[in-house]
Amino acid sequence: AHMIFVTSLTALAACSTVPWKNKSAALKLETVEKLKIAQSDRQATLVLLGRPDRTFELKESSDEIWLFFEGKFNATRLSLSFDSKTGLLQVIGWFVRESDLEADLEKSKQRYHEANFTRREADWINPHAGPDEVYFSDDKLGFEIEYGKSRQKVKSLTWRSPGILQ
Repeated sequence: AHMIFVTSLTALAACSTVPWKNKSAALKLETVEKLKIAQSDRQATLVLLGRPDRTFELKESSDEIWLFFEGKFNATRLSLSFDSKTGLLQVIGWFVRESDLEADLEKSKQRYHEANFTRREADWINPHAGPDEVYFSDDKLGFEIEYGKSRQKVKSLTWRSPGILQ
């Protein structure tokens, strides 16, 4: 159930490129890394990152989603999911740009050198096209790198509670 939620969150955030008036300040990965799953709450996140560009509630789970956009096309840079009851952070999704150092898989792995990565190919869903994604995850840390094989670039970095990646 968590994998479906995270996949739908990633797909939704990746498609969220609609204009929005309140642009957030330029986000830095180093700042986002200060957030802690199941510890950081909405207020602490507001203080650290400022107001998100868009918020909404997922009907299926009633989780509160925050999106932060950047660039001329307002592409999603960061997505956060909070438990609507506790207000605690559940999922962090950082969308890597091709110009980021972390777009290089080896550099991403070096940055998170404490991780013991397991490689997993994306499931074959579309009978007409093979999946492009490969996931490098550490379930004990609750961290995952999504890598695109065709462009040979990291697509996203995701943090969630340990034990729910698979």
